[in-house]
Amino acid sequence: MTRIDNSRGSSVDKFEREAKTILWRRIRGTDKARPDYDRWKTRIAEISVQEGISRREAVLQASQEETCLAPLMNEYDFESYGVIGTPQIMEGGGGTICRNEELSYRENLRWALDAAGEFQRTKNYPVECPNNSAWYLLTQAIEDAKDFLAKLGQVEVKASERDILVEDTQRHGKQSIKDLDDQLATLNELTEEEEEA
Repeated sequence: MTRIDNSRGSSVDKFEREAKTILWRRIRGTDKARPDYDRWKTRIAEISVQEGISRREAVLQASQEETCLAPLMNEYDFESYGVIGTPQIMEGGGGTICRNEELSYRENLRWALDAAGEFQRTKNYPVECPNNSAWYLLTQAIEDAKDFLAKLGQVEVKASERDILVEDTQRHGKQSIKDLDDQLATLNELTEEEEEA
């Protein structure tokens, strides 16, 4: 649902308050740093000075650079300011942001399975997705669950076979090391006996 306010300024002011709240809650590290909030405030000041535009317009431009604010921006109608949407939004995903993270195929499948389960329960698409491959797998999971589960099963079988092979290799490696240690101990005993004789 798009929020439309007849007084242009008050909608931007309300948006700014909500954006501040979102960014303020994004704490990083144990020292409770808020780099997203600080960067956003600095960027507003820079844009306002460099481009000579109003503070409200600077707030909107700086907010377009923050991916976590994209869902909030989609709730408002800022076309009168020339803001239609953010480039990070994927079409057809209801405002889903792609983070472009590198994940393995198995991790993408697991994310898609989890997101598809949440979609089936709530009928809402996720706010963020790790990458385009994961998004594609999510759409496959929603549209054709049987085929998706077959793919997931194949990947899990291959992964479990690989895990078993790794465990066997580790077990044999440990056994070989133990055998070598025993042989070295025996050789040391024989060497000590020969030196004593």
